[in-house]
Amino acid sequence: MREGLPRCGYSPDGVVDADGDETERLVEIKIPEDRAMVRRLLDGDVSNYLLQMQAGMWIADIPVCDLVLFTDTPGLCNRIIEVRADPAMHAAFEKVVGEFCAELDAAEALLIGMGAEKQAVQGSDEAAEQIMDSIEPMAPGAGQ
Repeated sequence: MREGLPRCGYSPDGVVDADGDETERLVEIKIPEDRAMVRRLLDGDVSNYLLQMQAGMWIADIPVCDLVLFTDTPGLCNRIIEVRADPAMHAAFEKVVGEFCAELDAAEALLIGMGAEKQAVQGSDEAAEQIMDSIEPMAPGAGQ
């Protein structure tokens, strides 16, 4: 969870101390289809995973994430790619996610307030329900 933003959580595939230097690293494991795996092995493009990894590093306050591209297809190799925290992206998360959480808190407070108002007028709701229950259902075609 991100300190100060209790609504923000992240569940990586793993957290390890890979270097033995007490620096934690996140681990994200992806199993792309063979065609996508070959493409990623050849061009190294993992951009479709970057937002998730950067958000995870920001939320967990861990500066490194190892992306594991796994395959069990004979002839294709697995790959581990180290991704480091992007300070500019993390600053953007701080701003945008903070604003979103503030809006969410305000909406939640408003809805809770509406619930309190509903309880205050519940007597009229109960009366309406009793009236509706006492009305005989119309036979099909009646009143046409």
